[in-house]
Amino acid sequence: MLFMNKTTIFDLYTDYLQTSFSYTTATGLSDLLDGELSHDQVTRFLAEKDYTSEDLWKSIKKEVREIEDDDGVLIFDDTVQEKPHSKENNLISWHFDHTVNRSLKGINLLNCLYSAKGVGLPVAFELIEKSLCYSDVKTRKEKRKSPITKNEQLREMLLTCRRNQLKWRYVLADSWFSSSENIKSNTALAKSPAKTVRTQSNHIFMSLYAGAKLECLSIKKGLNAFALKRKLYLKAIRQAFDELQILKQATA
Repeated sequence: MLFMNKTTIFDLYTDYLQTSFSYTTATGLSDLLDGELSHDQVTRFLAEKDYTSEDLWKSIKKEVREIEDDDGVLIFDDTVQEKPHSKENNLISWHFDHTVNRSLKGINLLNCLYSAKGVGLPVAFELIEKSLCYSDVKTRKEKRKSPITKNEQLREMLLTCRRNQLKWRYVLADSWFSSSENIKSNTALAKSPAKTVRTQSNHIFMSLYAGAKLECLSIKKGLNAFALKRKLYLKAIRQAFDELQILKQATA
């Protein structure tokens, strides 16, 4: 088995996420590389450190600066990735999903996308961790809550974008983020230029960065991200088809 440093595994894992069309696993990446990278190497890599919003900015900063514009827009998106069969923890918990108007068990992601010159790149994110446990007065059931509200997290992400000297003119978000504190912050800012939990949160980080890498590649190739993904998919199907013909001839 070849030695691979962290940078190599980082690139391989995010490339794997870009080119996959179904579920992605450590075993799947190992199989793709014919065992040159083991399942244990992947899981150790994902559990070694916390990849944060700051790491995302450092990784994507150069590409963001290339598209940055005074008329840029910050777009905040609050999504829940449902995980109905996963064990509940600080990260995987019950969150209200406005798209289905009910609570779902899963991972709640607050993502900030920077849009300028027809390109959208993620520049900040926060995962909602419900680390505080309490007993419901009526039902007596144990519940979880986050020590910080989403509105507070959104304002902190805005401050981070300001500290990163990112240029923008507007901030777009869903209506439930329109608290008076957020509106005041937006007005002011617009004037200025556990191991399992860690592994799960780092996978989200890698997915965001993989999407950004695909967007940057699509710009260079003159294709939108969907067209580029389709190109990769057709190439994979052709290779699988050719391999099938070889196997059929070998057993004829």
